[in-house]
Amino acid sequence: MVATAVDGTPEVILDGKTGLTVPPGDAPAVAAAIIRMLGEPDMRRTMAAEGRRWGNGMFHASSAN
Repeated sequence: MVATAVDGTPEVILDGKTGLTVPPGDAPAVAAAIIRMLGEPDMRRTMAAEGRRWGNGMFHASSAN
């Protein structure tokens, strides 16, 4: 996941762990993050797996209450 760091995004996308966040309005940073994701398949897989674990823990735990 590549997203801009606005509103609640940093609470969902943990930069460098579950995805990459970039400053809002910084098109070169968005492009660089996308190129990085495309060029690093192991990083993508690791971040995707961590994002699933993190999301399941955050949202499944709260729905059980």
